[in-house]
Amino acid sequence: LPALQADELPHWDILQLNPFNWTDIKMLAPLVPVLLLELSLVGWKASSIRRLVALQNESIMTDWAFLLLLISGLYGILIMAAGFGIYAHRIEAAAHWHAWEFFAAQPLWIAVPALYLGRSFSSYWLHRLQHSQWLWPLHKTHHAAREFTILNYLRGHPVELAWQTLAQTVLFASIGFSVDAISWYLLLNTGQQFLSHSNATQLLPLERFGLVTAAGHRIHHGIEPRYHNRNFGELLNIWDRLFGTYLPPTRHLLQIPIGVEDGEQPYNDPLLPIALCQQAAGWLRIIGARIRIPVPKRSPL
Repeated sequence: LPALQADELPHWDILQLNPFNWTDIKMLAPLVPVLLLELSLVGWKASSIRRLVALQNESIMTDWAFLLLLISGLYGILIMAAGFGIYAHRIEAAAHWHAWEFFAAQPLWIAVPALYLGRSFSSYWLHRLQHSQWLWPLHKTHHAAREFTILNYLRGHPVELAWQTLAQTVLFASIGFSVDAISWYLLLNTGQQFLSHSNATQLLPLERFGLVTAAGHRIHHGIEPRYHNRNFGELLNIWDRLFGTYLPPTRHLLQIPIGVEDGEQPYNDPLLPIALCQQAAGWLRIIGARIRIPVPKRSPL
């Protein structure tokens, strides 16, 4: 991971994998431990491993397609293209960028929790924005999975990831954290996000301590209207509780149907690059229709 420099904005790969650097695949390190943890908690029948191996439906095959897109480097290239190359080069306007370096000088036991807390707050509001009428057609890419597997976390539209990454990079570059703090945070974040998209609802008691678990996050993915705009937190649920969007998990969680209505856009399609382009085109059509200014009719002479 590149260092956060005090005199410039960092490269995009601080918060995303670098498609030209295979060593960054190490950020997928939590994947196997989380798969094994889920297996030990839920057993073989309900495990992500069994679902992923069985390849029973297009939703599972799409999960695999996102993983292959990521490790091939094509995912990162699509994100950079969606951001018009902004992450491949430094932002010229930030040539005299100066970060607040307080946390960069702090030990990891202070810096990592501070970054975790700050990221949980910013991601809560960014997530709410993703559910707005302007961005929901893109965010549906993530919500389209019809069953939870740990790989669901990797689902995301490149256009959405581009602006989200830019917002997070600017925010945390302005605060200033050490490379080690960012690395540890990314490992914690990735591990928890993998786990929250699993079937390990046995971790439900952790919700009481403010942590987002698979139990609470499944409600967020629920397809029924009563689950919409609930449990936006990605790491901590304290912000949902504070701002009135928290819905406590109940019994029979695994019976909650998840996913979205596909409509005209293919959201579960293993031909991922084509599907992502079609989703982006559909989103642009929706945005164009919403911002169109009606032309007043001429009054008859």
